[in-house]
Amino acid sequence: MADIENNTGESPPLSQSAHSGADEYALPSKVRPEPSQSLNQQPNQSKTGNDSAEGVQDHHPSVERALEALTAAKITVVEYGAQPLYRFGSQEPLVLVEWLIPDESLIFASQILLEHDFPHILFPTEHGLWDRVQGALTHAVEGTELTRIQLVPLSLSGLKLSETIEVPSTFAPELRILSPKPPPIHAFPD
Repeated sequence: MADIENNTGESPPLSQSAHSGADEYALPSKVRPEPSQSLNQQPNQSKTGNDSAEGVQDHHPSVERALEALTAAKITVVEYGAQPLYRFGSQEPLVLVEWLIPDESLIFASQILLEHDFPHILFPTEHGLWDRVQGALTHAVEGTELTRIQLVPLSLSGLKLSETIEVPSTFAPELRILSPKPPPIHAFPD
């Protein structure tokens, strides 16, 4: 496993931030690559009636564009919320996109989204506090009033980059991001 520590204040490249040997955690079994495929290859996908790839988490098309912009800017992105749950079988559509971002990269990540036409959403201070995470930056997604992208400081989650693994995104398997490691499986004593 690569060394996670980075004292320069920059987010480490994905290849240095987590190991990628977690084939069993990549995507639900209906999307998991065949043994002859590596995780870097996109699995064979058939189109469904709603024109989304089978086995790929339902999402607004602009969300993929946002993730592409962040990864192109070398920002470490850790999936959170509905995305890891999807790996465990939850079929929840991706409406609130939650990404953990290292604290030192949070403002830069938000700026990247602003430059790619994902405006900030400012919540009133007296109402709607239940709808925001303290310290998170929320961005609107064009073409929808429901979908939001929430950039959450990594420190707020209590998760460390050393506790993540590199995986294909649940909605864009060609993009590699980080995900919290699954909990260890504990067997009952014999």
